[in-house]
Amino acid sequence: MENVSLELAKNLSCTEDKNPNSILSCLKRKPAPEIQLASYNMFLLELPMSIPFVPMNDDKAFFKGNIAELLSKGHFKRDVSAIIGTVNDEGTLWLPYFLNYFGFVFDSELPVEAKENQALISEGQYGQSMGLFMTYFNGSKESKDMIISDYKELFSARKTVG
Repeated sequence: MENVSLELAKNLSCTEDKNPNSILSCLKRKPAPEIQLASYNMFLLELPMSIPFVPMNDDKAFFKGNIAELLSKGHFKRDVSAIIGTVNDEGTLWLPYFLNYFGFVFDSELPVEAKENQALISEGQYGQSMGLFMTYFNGSKESKDMIISDYKELFSARKTVG
């Protein structure tokens, strides 16, 4: 995380002074859109599954503790600038990586809702694709069972997932 953060600071011209406090002060002066663009450009050529800045639960340096606990107790700064966003159809990003083994190819030239982009698969194919996805959960059987269970209602209602 430190290396990625320093690379971002460098891309924002905030590393002339190697002092961490100076770097942080420089980053605080940067507008959020500039930080977001610099972050995006850093990982433009990476695989979409590369997630450079991930949530941390027990941070000792920045949040100084368990984030959920701190938030629930109201221990957080207020009146600060924040980068917040929403996503739509984020699952579409994952489809080509885990369903291409079953003949699915996502066509970005077509609308997400297009029939060719529906990724209709059987319950068995879904289970197999979850096996591929589990590499991101260190092969955890508990994670796989939980994810499959969460979508089990879909399978009982229909024979395909789309």
